[in-house]
Amino acid sequence: MLAYLLWHWPLPDTDVSAYEQAMIDFHRSLAAAQPAGFLESTGFRSSGVPWAASGGPTYEDWYLLEGSAAMDILNDLAVSGDSKIHHDTAAGAVEAASAGLYTLRVGSADLAAARACAWLAKPRGMTYQNFFASIEPWTSAGDVAVLRRQMVLGPTPEFCLLSPQQLDLPASMGAVHCRLAPVSGSRFGVSRSV
Repeated sequence: MLAYLLWHWPLPDTDVSAYEQAMIDFHRSLAAAQPAGFLESTGFRSSGVPWAASGGPTYEDWYLLEGSAAMDILNDLAVSGDSKIHHDTAAGAVEAASAGLYTLRVGSADLAAARACAWLAKPRGMTYQNFFASIEPWTSAGDVAVLRRQMVLGPTPEFCLLSPQQLDLPASMGAVHCRLAPVSGSRFGVSRSV
C-alpha cells in the first residue's frame, strides 16, 4: 500500500469553510469515480507541521493506493471529469503546497482513527532492522502504522508513525509531532471485491 500525502494551506483571505467544502467535494468525486488502485482518502486539519506555512490553517490530505500504478490514474482523474471542477475550486484557493509518497512498512493505515503523526529519521549508522526494533514498543499493539518516505519525495523525515493519539516517544528520537483533526465528511473509500 502507498500513501500520497499533500500538505496545503489556503490564501490568507480565503473563506475556510468554503475551502474545506471544496476539499470534501474533491475527495467525494474521487471515490465516486472508483479509480483503479484507489482505496480511500481523507482530509485533516493539521498542526505542528514545520514544513507547512505558519499563521493560518494547514491541511493534510491522505490518499491510500494499492500501488504506484494508481498514481497515474489518480493524477489524471484529479484534473478531469467530475473531479476537475472540485480540484480547480480547491486549488484556486491554495497559497502553497508540498507532497510526499510513502509506503506502508508496519501495521495498517487507519485514517478513521488517525489523530497524530510522529515524523522521525533513522539515526545514522543504525541498521533498518535495529531501527524497526527500536520503535517496536510503540508499534507492537497494532494501532500504529509505520510509513516510509519513498525516493526522498517530500519534505519530511524518512518515517511517519500514524496513530490514534500522540505517541510518548523519547526526546532522543527527535520526533516531530503533528496533530490531525479530520475535516468533517472528507473520508471516502472505494469498496473492492476480492
